Amino acid sequence: MWRIWSIVRGTGGWAAASAPVVVLSWLIVPFVLALIESAAGQSIFQARYLLVSLPAIALLLGWTLLDRRSPGGIGIARWAS
Repeated sequence: MWRIWSIVRGTGGWAAASAPVVVLSWLIVPFVLALIESAAGQSIFQARYLLVSLPAIALLLGWTLLDRRSPGGIGIARWAS
């Protein structure tokens, strides 16, 4: 969340922050819906129902690893440049 806020407050504006917001929503919404459905009715809080969020995890991980502003040893892009 802090990274999104810093993008919005920086020079990129809302257009630069829309991609991380969509990816975070893609990650969080299925998890919350499965949790609500499991609490209200049949238990669907299982890994196979949450696999829809796996591409969002890969995108967030790649975005974090390739960010040049990442702290210390996290950013792979620092080693490449």
